[in-house]
Amino acid sequence: MRKIFVLIPTTLCALLMAGSVSAIAVVGADGKIITTTSTTSYQQTGTINSIDLGSRAIVIDDISYLFPSSNVKLHTKIKSVKNAQQLKKGMRIGFNSKPGSAGARAQISDVWVLE
Repeated sequence: MRKIFVLIPTTLCALLMAGSVSAIAVVGADGKIITTTSTTSYQQTGTINSIDLGSRAIVIDDISYLFPSSNVKLHTKIKSVKNAQQLKKGMRIGFNSKPGSAGARAQISDVWVLE
């Protein structure tokens, strides 16, 4: 069976200030998709105003978020930043968040260090 690899670049809605999203599909000779993989980037970007891991709080562009550092996935290619404890005020990041429940702050789930 002959396989053809197709790269499908897309972008998320500009309203979300998103990074790019790519998908790779493996297509068989009959034109049917065999498998797909995708890499999703951040939904929002911003600059860290403050971070307090003890109180599980981070402020990004003057908006306060819950930051449970042990559950946040950190994505970085910068060798000096290997864990959440190394995030600092003034850093430019991309991030994903989940809505808080019953009026609680939104919670950060993923962080990409952009600088």
